[in-house]
Amino acid sequence: MKFLPAFLLIIFTLLQTLQAQPPQPPQPPKPSPWSAGLFLMSDSQPYVGAGRSVRIYPSVSYEGKKMKWRGPILQYKLLEREKWNVSAHTLVQFAPYEEEDASILEGMGDRSDTLLAGLDWVYRPLPSLLVLASFDADILGAYDGIQATLGLQQMLGKPWETFSGSLGAGLLLQDQTWTQYFVGVPESKATPERPAHTPGESFHPYLSAQLLIRISKSWSWFTLSRIEFLDETWRDSPLIADDYRLVTFTALNYSF
Repeated sequence: MKFLPAFLLIIFTLLQTLQAQPPQPPQPPKPSPWSAGLFLMSDSQPYVGAGRSVRIYPSVSYEGKKMKWRGPILQYKLLEREKWNVSAHTLVQFAPYEEEDASILEGMGDRSDTLLAGLDWVYRPLPSLLVLASFDADILGAYDGIQATLGLQQMLGKPWETFSGSLGAGLLLQDQTWTQYFVGVPESKATPERPAHTPGESFHPYLSAQLLIRISKSWSWFTLSRIEFLDETWRDSPLIADDYRLVTFTALNYSF
């Protein structure tokens, strides 16, 4: 849990910074909905002997009234009412590991990048508080797993202001197929050092934080971090060394 104190410190600092801002002047014109740049995705990879996975890709972003496209995530609002809305989304899910990532994974076979699709339901009981529920399913047949998310999100600031962001907490629910793909060890791939492991469903609490900085009229920096506290279904796997997983997504964009 060495990352947890630092993660909580970042959340506290973000909250204090945003709440300490002086009253804002009249709102400036909203920035262009289109931007392009680079995004970096980092995964702590909780597997025994595995180092942090880092990927860098070019990205295109669009922030419209109904459609949002941010790097590997595309979302479209299907239905909107005064306090709630429903959206459809699709996103790229990068492979959880490759055999070469750690010796414990040798012989397990490389996992594949795939595409997830699902629905989001958002309820706003207060202007800055969101209740979230989402559903994701693998649609390319890499493993046919399903994940659901339940959570709360406190919004901080407005996206067209210099500083804005959010803090969140919730629970991830993953079906047996999903969990087996990430941490299972079938009998055919078991070794004395890596005994067979057939997990069931898994439930992971999480904390998250987002920060958007409008550096200038054209440049912006966005970052999202989420720490997942792995349950016994994952921790009991011979593949797993850590009791958490930290995922970060950072993007530097130029609006045009």
